[in-house]
Amino acid sequence: MSKTLNSPCTLGPAGDPAPVRSPKASETPETTPPADLGLGVNAVEEQQLANARTEQPIAYEGGRPMQQGITWHETNHQQLTNATRTAEELQYLLEEERARNAEMRMQYERQLKLIRNGIQKEKRDLKQTLVQQVDFIVRKYRNLATEAVETARQERQKVQTERIKARELAENACRNFEKDLKERTRKALEEYRQLAQEAHKAAQAEREELRTKCANLEKAMISKRQQFDALVIREAEKRIQCYRLSHQSMKEQLERERKQFSQMMSEVAQRVEKECSEYDTAMLKAVAVFCRTKGVEVDESTLRQQLGDIRIQRLKEAGKESKVR
Repeated sequence: MSKTLNSPCTLGPAGDPAPVRSPKASETPETTPPADLGLGVNAVEEQQLANARTEQPIAYEGGRPMQQGITWHETNHQQLTNATRTAEELQYLLEEERARNAEMRMQYERQLKLIRNGIQKEKRDLKQTLVQQVDFIVRKYRNLATEAVETARQERQKVQTERIKARELAENACRNFEKDLKERTRKALEEYRQLAQEAHKAAQAEREELRTKCANLEKAMISKRQQFDALVIREAEKRIQCYRLSHQSMKEQLERERKQFSQMMSEVAQRVEKECSEYDTAMLKAVAVFCRTKGVEVDESTLRQQLGDIRIQRLKEAGKESKVR
């Protein structure tokens, strides 16, 4: 803000207007520095600024200088008035500058507060985002750990189930083989028993036939004893001898057949035992290979021992059942 001040003027010796200069601080006998007005300049500079404002040329009217009608006292009063107005103007400018500084300081404080609030909000948002991300990662890896534990448990259950299935298959195979072996042995025994019964029946029938013949001969001998006594005795002895020989031969043949049957039974037992051993070996190898394919390390000796224990237990149970019967 600026104010228009009336500048005093004087006339020179030739009647020309001359600018009136106010006394400077250096021209006074005692130099007294003016008070500082708070504008960032010292008192001497303020005084020089005031003197520069008062040192203005005299105004003209119509191209001619104005008439000099101001005395020395009026000039000093005018200078004082100008200095007072300059001081007021400077005071006004100082207050305006202070207000501007206060307004700027308030604006800076508001901006600083907004920046701080923005930083605090960004910190809170970042903290919340980090907490959410950490929570998400923790839940994710917790779910992964749970899935891994569940998968491992399912794998263990699967291996246990397969092991139980393999054991059941082995036991079923052993039971089926034992059942088949018993059935085959029973059929073979029945066949040989039938052969023995047929041979015994044939021998008994022949014996009955011989007895009938002997009875007939005896009747003939009784009827013709007197006439053919010697002949009947010789014929009877001859027939008895033949019967004895045939009986002896039949007895020997039956003994030979019994020995052959015993030998055949021993061979059948050996063959069955050999086939059982081969079947056990093949089955144990197959079970071991099957277990290895499923990731279970099993030794053939362990399986053989378990199979032997199962058979011994079955034999003991069969013996107990036979004793009970």
